[in-house]
Amino acid sequence: MNRLPGFVTGVHSADGIHLLQVRVGEQHCTALALGDAAPAGVGTPVTLGFRELDVALARDLVGDISIRNILPCVVDELTLGALMARVALRCGQLRFHALITRQSALRLQLAAGMAVSALIKSHAMLLLPGEHHD
Repeated sequence: MNRLPGFVTGVHSADGIHLLQVRVGEQHCTALALGDAAPAGVGTPVTLGFRELDVALARDLVGDISIRNILPCVVDELTLGALMARVALRCGQLRFHALITRQSALRLQLAAGMAVSALIKSHAMLLLPGEHHD
């Protein structure tokens, strides 16, 4: 599980759905939560968690896209397996991983030092309970 520390900068709620805006390093992310009340308020330190499998990668991304979390990254390391590829990513001071198919890594011609966009849907961004930071 990838973990990114951040601070809630906004909460938008309606009908038991909560979209939380979270500042993570120099980036802004959106997490979706369900429930009667928002799980965190503005200014609250939180940790966002997301699976390596929930990260899609793009090169030279242009145009509009519905995915709200688009993080500009650099590939730190690429490990090709028989079926899957594990990609270590750096976004400013943040580090996390993506797990994509080997075929996708080859099609994108991924290599260390390459600029990519990491795409993570809001519903995949979880607020990890009990993992707050200062």
